[in-house]
Amino acid sequence: MKINEIINELRDDPNAGKKLTKREQADREWMARLQKSATWMGPNSKTWDPESFELAVKMYKKGYNPKEIWAITQNIMGTDGHWRQEIDDSEAKFIKNAKGNTMGDQLYHPELYKAYPGIAKTPFDANWDNTDSGAGGMVKNGKISLGIYYADYKTLLPTDARLNTAAHEWGHVVQDKFEPQFDGGGNDGSDLSLKVAKANNITKKQAYLGKGGEHMTVGAEDRRKLSKAERAATYPDLTKGALGDPAPRITITKTHKVPPFDFNDPNKDRNAIKGNSSTNAFIFPTKHVTFDNPHITDQYDDVTADDILRIKKELNIPVPAAQKKTSLAVPRNSPTPQIRPSNLKMPNQKQKFSTIPGGPPINKSGSNKQIKTIKQKQTDKIDSLPPSERLGNNK
Repeated sequence: MKINEIINELRDDPNAGKKLTKREQADREWMARLQKSATWMGPNSKTWDPESFELAVKMYKKGYNPKEIWAITQNIMGTDGHWRQEIDDSEAKFIKNAKGNTMGDQLYHPELYKAYPGIAKTPFDANWDNTDSGAGGMVKNGKISLGIYYADYKTLLPTDARLNTAAHEWGHVVQDKFEPQFDGGGNDGSDLSLKVAKANNITKKQAYLGKGGEHMTVGAEDRRKLSKAERAATYPDLTKGALGDPAPRITITKTHKVPPFDFNDPNKDRNAIKGNSSTNAFIFPTKHVTFDNPHITDQYDDVTADDILRIKKELNIPVPAAQKKTSLAVPRNSPTPQIRPSNLKMPNQKQKFSTIPGGPPINKSGSNKQIKTIKQKQTDKIDSLPPSERLGNNK
């Protein structure tokens, strides 16, 4: 569920508080290496763009691939089968000398608060002493706590690392509180992780990292720093898990059905393995299904600028003039100055050079030396010839 998983939810850790073995300590150090990601939003967001979403669904039904859909609309179907748009996290930062104990008091993030105004009221501790907790951050009883130490509990985490942890944690708050249709997180000690690991012949850590809510919340931490324009131009990499390794298998809960990632083949099995799990013996088991990650099995070419122009033309989307290919020729009404021969006289322009009555204009330098006409130059040339060669030429 939450980042280092103990980071994620100590409340779900059955071993919380007990003395750790070397193996358990190693596990927790492994958890502390998890990368964090940017923030996804769903249709309950105040800044959700319904028009781009409708266009994304239209493209999906017409058979366009995920990369093409993202390039045009910046919408993506998550590995849990639910459509998402992305929140710009690039301006997020901790507030210096903050007072108050809510997220809004301690964290500056205008885009997130526009999308989910209520999230600003989330209890928040940006300087949690995580000594011996096995966690780098967590959400517990609705409160986000961000650890200040690395797994050795001696070395202080840099501000940027804690901000990455915060992004992961508030991503889970979005899942749990504002977009409940999104698949949630998990941890590697849960009944779900154990059953998925056994049924799919993978480790419990791989099972945890492949949980839909973890996979979608975790990603390349550099994406948090992308601007809005950079996000639009950069397709989200959903092939990897929290450690940067491939995430070949995805598990989602509350269903036994694999999402229809391909509209033309909605019932594709994707090597699905179904099962049931529960958080404890007193809760009715919950359905789950594990399947091949479509972002690994379904490969698509990167989208070029020419592809975007083609797709927009196919969908009758107006293309701004600046994006269209332009001719090298200067348009007739272009404000760009035209190259004009210096000896051409503009309409209604008066002759600037003084003249000799009955003769050619004098040099514009003001010299009295006459400028010879073409006829005069021809005559001079003939006169310079020997008499025998002039006959018949001097007309």
